[in-house]
Amino acid sequence: MPIDLTYKTLRMRRCALAYKQTPCWKGTPSMKLKSPGNLVLAVLMLAVTMVGCTHQLKIKNLSAYRTTSITPMEKTLRIGIRSTGGDISDQQLTHLFGTSLMRNNLHVTTAINNDNSNLDVLANVSVVSDNKGSGWNFLINFPGFLVWAPAWHGYKYQVTRDITVNLSDAKTGKPIDTIKVPVVLNIRHANIDRTWTEVSWFEFGIIAFVGGIVFIGYDDDVTPLVQEKAGPVIAEYVAEQISKSLASFRPVASEKPAVVAPAAGADSVKEKLGKLNTLKENGIVTEDEYQTKRQAILNNL
Repeated sequence: MPIDLTYKTLRMRRCALAYKQTPCWKGTPSMKLKSPGNLVLAVLMLAVTMVGCTHQLKIKNLSAYRTTSITPMEKTLRIGIRSTGGDISDQQLTHLFGTSLMRNNLHVTTAINNDNSNLDVLANVSVVSDNKGSGWNFLINFPGFLVWAPAWHGYKYQVTRDITVNLSDAKTGKPIDTIKVPVVLNIRHANIDRTWTEVSWFEFGIIAFVGGIVFIGYDDDVTPLVQEKAGPVIAEYVAEQISKSLASFRPVASEKPAVVAPAAGADSVKEKLGKLNTLKENGIVTEDEYQTKRQAILNNL
């Protein structure tokens, strides 16, 4: 039988051989994730995306509120603190004010009597908070995910605390001073709750794009972190302003009731006159001495 070596025959035999080596049910071997190298690379990329893309809290301008000196009080003052309004973090900040004031020779309490009899100074503290995100967070997330921007830069936030302290004389109610301390903190932070959108490395970037729009807003997870790191610093700063304001304050001295000697009673005068008469009758005092002493007793009435 002659052998057919035509081009058509050779092509059909080559296709049949290729079909036997790679059946259609196994698919085209264009992407072999079962290759150890490809599998390790995919795992490493996923690990970097999910774990490495975090940015620890950083407060860019916290040093502006650090206290460099302490104003000790010459005389210990008793100061009562009242907090008006605010959420839990604001109440915690007000509590830190008291802790810092005690370092400046001030006795601080929140137990205030109705008549303020246990105080020298009354401090009414108001804290108004405002937290904001930033439009830059969109660009940080998209296309910033391509260069891992959330990890090395962090998302931008602004935390504001408008603090007002009204000081007044606890005894007279007379105003002493009003202290206003505006605190504006520039924050950088990113955690896995937001950076997970960097999985856009494995698709066309839609996840990072949508995430960037959402992340323009503020992240509430930042609030307790800011309170922990910045709270003591701000409290010391405000306490120093209060101490400077009270450095020249002198509390009104408590009026003590005058000590009045008890008036001599009628029985006491009668007793003295009786003794004097006895001395006269017994000839111990003369008539002139008797009249002089008698007049002195009557003058003391």
